[in-house]
Parts: sequence; C-alpha cells; structure tokens
Amino acid sequence: MIEHGGGTADREITLLTGGYGISRVASSDIMLADQRQDPSRNARAASLSSEAVPTDLLTIRAPAPDWFRWAISHPRQSQFVMVAGCRIHYLYWAREPARPGGRGLLFIHGGGAHSYWWSYIAPYFTRDFRVAAIDLSGMGDSGWRAHYTSELRAEEIRAVMAAAQLGERPFVIGHSFGGFMTMKVASQYGDRLRRAEDGWVWKFDSEAMGSRRFGEPVREYLQAVGCRAALIFGEKSALVSRETASYMSSLMGPRAPVVEVPEARHHVMLDQPLGFVAALRMLLDSWMRNETAEGSGPLRATPR
Repeated sequence: MIEHGGGTADREITLLTGGYGISRVASSDIMLADQRQDPSRNARAASLSSEAVPTDLLTIRAPAPDWFRWAISHPRQSQFVMVAGCRIHYLYWAREPARPGGRGLLFIHGGGAHSYWWSYIAPYFTRDFRVAAIDLSGMGDSGWRAHYTSELRAEEIRAVMAAAQLGERPFVIGHSFGGFMTMKVASQYGDRLRRAEDGWVWKFDSEAMGSRRFGEPVREYLQAVGCRAALIFGEKSALVSRETASYMSSLMGPRAPVVEVPEARHHVMLDQPLGFVAALRMLLDSWMRNETAEGSGPLRATPR
C-alpha cells in the first residue's frame, strides 16, 4: 500500500504486496474490440484456454452475504486512458457524499488478476476517498503490449491517478505482482508526486508476467521507498511467511506497520475481505490523524 506525496516534508506511500492471483472470464470479454482483430493476440489467448474448467469450480455453493451484495452493487464507472500507445482500463468509484477535493485511493491487482478483484473492497472506502482500481497492461480489460516493463507499468499507474483525479497525494494499495509495481512507483516517484464465445479463458496476456519479473530488483525498490508504507499479509500465506514479512519490515524500517490477518492465505482480500478492509481502514485513519496532529513528516513504512 502506498500513498504518494510531494516534497521532502510530506512524502507518503503505502505499499501492499501479495501473490499471483488468477481470474477467469467469459472468452467474449477477454479482449477489447481492436485486440480481437490481432491474430497473434488471439493465438496467445487461445493457448491459455486449452483446458476446460472443471464444472465443480464454477458451482456456487453458498449464497453471497449481504455485505458482499451491497459492495458489488455499488455504483462504479468503467474508464480508459491511453498510455504509451496502449489503452489502460480502470474502475472508478466516486466519493459519497460527494465533496470537492479530498484524497484518492488506487488499488492495483496481482498477477493474472484484474480491477474487478477489488469491486467488493473499494466501496468500503468511498466515504473518505475517491477510489479507482487499475487493469495493468496485458491484464483485465486493458490492451496488450509487445513488451512489458515495470517502467511502463509505473507510467500506467501514474496516468490512472491523473485520469481518475485522485488528487495530489493518493494512497496506492497493490497486491502481489501489483505490490511489486507499487514498489517501483514508490522508488521512482515517491518523492516527486504532489499534494471464447462458449468457454472460459484466462483474462490476461501470457506474456504479461514473463520470467523477466523475477529479475526485478524489488529489494532495492523497497529500500528506496521515500515515503510512508505498511505491510499487510495473510497468516497462512504460502508466499509471504512471517520470516519474509520480517525481512520486508527490516527493509522498510522500524516505523513501518506490519499487520498479519488471521486465517488469510496469499490472497488476503479474497480469503478474509472484511478483515482486510478493517486493517486497511485502521492504517489509513491512523496516518491521516497523524497528518492533522503532527504534519506529514517522512515516515518509512508496506500491505501484502
């Protein structure tokens, strides 16, 4: 989770890291109209959907709870912005009640996931923030690129912040792969941003998370975060153990909050959504109260 701030006195970024999520959607929804005309991209998509999805995985086993129904039905807008020749999709939730100005909050999905993973989380923050959730290039409803880099993803994130009018110092919450991209934004811009028709396929480009991601100097990104950050991780995560969380905490510094969510695995917002909402609300409220009481001094703090 990362909050962007400007100047040396009020830089803030909150960093949320997490694992590589997967999402499946109807094949008719996998690509934008202009992408369906690209044979190479269609071939990539087809290669991802060669295996049928077991019927039991698509069976609804219990009714959705009332809190989920409320959140998923909350009004939102689907928008696009062009970034380096690629159409980037994002979802937007207005602040309610509407007020001029105010802070913004951006959610970034994990690898192979998309913005709708946040559709039952984001509405819980519209009381205090303008909220958006991005589809990184090659995933969700965003366009596909010939090549993907963390630099381009950072530009996509910044462009959505501006297009969604998230303000001069928005908070950014990234899960897993999105957390890595959040680290990249924080390390690069943390001190500069101111106040198939009948089937199912993976909704991402197979090249969008190539092996190059393992070569990213994420440790250096985290050490270079020049703003406020915090870490949220699942108690039973197979990817972020307590030892890993402790290591990340050592990189962020002693003033970075670390929150372990009970009974959650890697996909915290899927496993324990209300626990995640409560933890994130607590962090944001604490930081904003500190701003009021003490000003926005530089703190080192990251969520998972």
